Amino acid sequence: MDNKKFEQLIDLIINENEEQARALFHDIVVEKSREIYEGMMDDEVGEGMGGQVGDLLDEIDVEEQGMAEGEGEDDDLEFDSD
Repeated sequence: MDNKKFEQLIDLIINENEEQARALFHDIVVEKSREIYEGMMDDEVGEGMGGQVGDLLDEIDVEEQGMAEGEGEDDDLEFDSD
């Protein structure tokens, strides 16, 4: 993130342009949050999908495999139509 945005924010605050300052501050926070999130995701992907995201994906894979293996089990059931 470049310092020009912070300088612009300070100028807006000094000049009492509150509405523009709020909008710029929001943009700065969103941009920084996005950088942090992308960094966290890159770290998790770099670990071979480790961490919480990897654990969740592993659980989903196990459940999907279990569902795929159990697809034919109900085919052999017979029902009485009394």
